[in-house]
Amino acid sequence: MPSYSPELNPDELVNADLKRSLPMHGRARDRVQLAAETCRFFHRRRRQPHIVRGCFGGPHVRYPLEWNPLSFWPISGTLDGQRLAEQLRRESAESIFTPDGGPTPQAIRESRMIIPGEQLDDPEVIRVLTADESNIADWGKYSTRVHQSPYGDFQVHYCYNSKKGEVSYDIDYKAVMNRRW
Repeated sequence: MPSYSPELNPDELVNADLKRSLPMHGRARDRVQLAAETCRFFHRRRRQPHIVRGCFGGPHVRYPLEWNPLSFWPISGTLDGQRLAEQLRRESAESIFTPDGGPTPQAIRESRMIIPGEQLDDPEVIRVLTADESNIADWGKYSTRVHQSPYGDFQVHYCYNSKKGEVSYDIDYKAVMNRRW
């Protein structure tokens, strides 16, 4: 592939879809709103796989469909192999969330702290987390293990109070895409 050829890269087609969609839903005023709107976009696309598949429709971008990322051998572009890979990625993505959109208890148990509460430096995050007069030292920013989705590998970042066993959905709750398919 040439050094810069976005038209040959399905990731770029999905990114272009995201960029076209975001302005229709209002401008994000900060990173938190942008992350939330991006998560909503990918959640909508999970229910519209035909749109994502369209990013792989042209002959110059079909190559990702010809390789099974869950094994070490080609699947020869078979429809059954493609469906299986997509189903397994979807199941991995769905296994992390409860029906109301929060992380499952297992996802919380498997998470690791990435920033202790005392090291959180965003005053707004600290204000929201301690609004109930809890101690910031009881909080931390956590990350789930890596999960797969039809759109790529991702982790969920969230603030968690280990004393209360409480996840904050009010601020800094987001999916972070690591690698796209």
